[in-house]
Amino acid sequence: DSIEHAVTSEITPELDDALPSVEVSQVDPSKPKNIDGVRFTVGQTTHSDEEVYFWPSNTELTQLNIGILGNLGTGKTQFVMNLVANIRSQSEDRQSEPASFLILDYKKDYSDERFLKQVGGRSVAPERIPINVFELSEDYSSIAAYKKASQFVSTLSKVYSGIGHKQSINLINAIKDSFLAKNGKPPSLAEVHQRYISEIKEYDSVASILDGFVQLQIFDDDSENTLKFHEFLGNGVVSLSMF
Repeated sequence: DSIEHAVTSEITPELDDALPSVEVSQVDPSKPKNIDGVRFTVGQTTHSDEEVYFWPSNTELTQLNIGILGNLGTGKTQFVMNLVANIRSQSEDRQSEPASFLILDYKKDYSDERFLKQVGGRSVAPERIPINVFELSEDYSSIAAYKKASQFVSTLSKVYSGIGHKQSINLINAIKDSFLAKNGKPPSLAEVHQRYISEIKEYDSVASILDGFVQLQIFDDDSENTLKFHEFLGNGVVSLSMF
């Protein structure tokens, strides 16, 4: 079906170097708190000025991927800030815990202290992040280790091109072997890197990718410092400074 109406954002375009205030929709006190979950207006249709809602709590939705398009200075960043602020505000009011966010910030837009203060967030540098990417969400088993390894390889393949099927299998096996070597405890990325190198015949692109993470110390290798992902987010907003 074609889209019949274009949505006009309520966000006022601002200069790139200015951070406008973030508007938070007010919850209607006459409605039961959980009747709609998180639901708020994001603009109006251009033809009839009919209000358009963002309703991520709608259980009939099959996916929540969002694309925000526009020329420079048209308010894309401010629109995202409004989404984050409104989801945080309404989820805190209508759920047992507010929604958490991990923002990959490439231009310092989401590391501004005013924005972070309003949404209950903090800025984190990509250095010694206290997360073990191989932490299991369940007790160790060979199947759990395989699932975690497959998830890691799948994510890596989406970010970096040129990772072939044979390399993927080799990396999955290196991760599984690293779990076994630690009696089921999650290995560090550095340990997986070393095992991968020891199990391949020639240094390849995957070894180079892992080497970059290890040399830059993106993640903390000390198991005493690492947290589970939800502990790292802490029911808040984390802006990961990628600049």
